[in-house]
Amino acid sequence: MPGSLSLEALDVYIYPFLWVRLIPQRVRTAARFLAVDPWRGGSPVEHSVEECVFLPKGTAVSSPRARRLLGGGTVYFLRSEADGTERLLPEALVELWRTGKVPAEWLPQLLQERPGKVRRPDALPILHRKLGPWIAGALVAALVGGGAFTLGRSAYRGKVTAGMPVSMPAEAWLAAPAADGQRLRLQSFLPVAGSDHELFSPTVPREVRKPLDRQAQLAWTKAAEGFRLVMVGRSAYWPSDSEVEVGSGVVMETQKVGVPPATLARLRQRVPNLDTRLVLCADWMIDPNALGVSGALGAAGFLLGLVGVAVALGSLLALPLLAVRQAGRRREMAAILARLGVAHG
Repeated sequence: MPGSLSLEALDVYIYPFLWVRLIPQRVRTAARFLAVDPWRGGSPVEHSVEECVFLPKGTAVSSPRARRLLGGGTVYFLRSEADGTERLLPEALVELWRTGKVPAEWLPQLLQERPGKVRRPDALPILHRKLGPWIAGALVAALVGGGAFTLGRSAYRGKVTAGMPVSMPAEAWLAAPAADGQRLRLQSFLPVAGSDHELFSPTVPREVRKPLDRQAQLAWTKAAEGFRLVMVGRSAYWPSDSEVEVGSGVVMETQKVGVPPATLARLRQRVPNLDTRLVLCADWMIDPNALGVSGALGAAGFLLGLVGVAVALGSLLALPLLAVRQAGRRREMAAILARLGVAHG
């Protein structure tokens, strides 16, 4: 656009981390009229008022929905048909023209008489801007995000707390019932009643840290209710044939860790009263970094809460600035009307 090189693009700062480049695009010719051109010696010249809107590159300007959702503001240019020069109109002058207080034919003279250069902030519409809905939406986002973060953090902390092994003597664990999901740190060697020397590759669940040994074997230990299975790696420390060092361990279902069904069937025949549903996986530990759904919800909620609070605070801080700029626009409108009252009274 001739005469509007400073408006080739508009960098819009979207709170708090995103910049979007908007390009001015012509929407329509809002008015055509014959008026004196003060820049051409006062000769009558055909003029028009061109309405433009800032939109992301490639956005269809013909779509009202796109202009409403993506538009960065509507501005108006005064175009001289004599040489095609387009001059940016300040919002104060546009408002007076649109409300019928100033006829279109007076726009060239009033624009030429306006002190100072018309800058882009002078033209962007702010007189009718309301931040109330934006603040309300930001506060809702902050509340929803904060709630999601709180719930997710509580769930994640519960997982981490549950993932901490409970330290106890081996005898204490053998005397109490075993339960799926138990995390243990045995303070003494675990007595072993027998072992199976067949090696297999266990299935490591996602929430378990990858063990050092890729292959393991089964052993069994005498407990209060019968015999329990223990899965130990190839490099496990056996101080004797009847003891093994477990250290940290997790009780899990044999099916979940991939114990071969044929091995379980053979051990059931070999060891009477053997519980083949659960197995103590020696040297396995729960990984607290396996967040799962609750951790992802907490992270997403935390970010949503931060964005919502930042937008809400930014909007609240912008309200006084907006009020000052709106008051400045109204003073400019009053000054124009006062000047018109003297000149055309």
